[in-house]
Amino acid sequence: MALLETEECGGVRLAMWAPLEETDVLEVLLGNAVMCSHIKTSTASDKRRKELLTAHILLKHITGRDCVIEHDEGGKPFSLELGMNISVSHCSRCIAVAVSNEAVGIDVENIGCRQMAVAEKFLSVVERGYLSAVADRDRYAALLWSVKEAVYKLVSVNGLSFVDDISVPYFILRNDGVLPAYCNTGAERRGIVLFYRFYPNFISVIARFGEV
Repeated sequence: MALLETEECGGVRLAMWAPLEETDVLEVLLGNAVMCSHIKTSTASDKRRKELLTAHILLKHITGRDCVIEHDEGGKPFSLELGMNISVSHCSRCIAVAVSNEAVGIDVENIGCRQMAVAEKFLSVVERGYLSAVADRDRYAALLWSVKEAVYKLVSVNGLSFVDDISVPYFILRNDGVLPAYCNTGAERRGIVLFYRFYPNFISVIARFGEV
């Protein structure tokens, strides 16, 4: 079993899993033949099956019961049985599920130079300026990317621009902490609270509406 961590943060219950097991092992861990069959027929990709199986295992771990994860037309996950808000994220080193009574967004990302290479695609000119003022630009850029991904999942508005609509004030990089962000949804400007934590090879970010 590759459960990395479970925690409660800001009213959000979070569970994370290192994606190491093969599909047949995950099916045994889930222990629901009907759900496993549905997941198997829903995609031809073994990688995607592993992600879906793991997400269902994590949701069961959090809630204590089997709940089917579905997706709306925009790809946002939900569960009719659960009656709560959920968010799912995955990278090569972690799969995460967050559950909350309020709207929530979760993102996990590998740490590396990929974000720096495409900084102009998700950071404003002001935010790119932050990178010149910090020593560990790769970790800083990875956190900014993950913050904006988590906000995007939280807000769930089609056509939202990472560069123009989501803004993050300058901050001092730590191993974990709380950050503010702001999002222009088209109808209003919303304040957002972000809880982040660095792990050895990846980062996790939880987004909720509110003010720091």
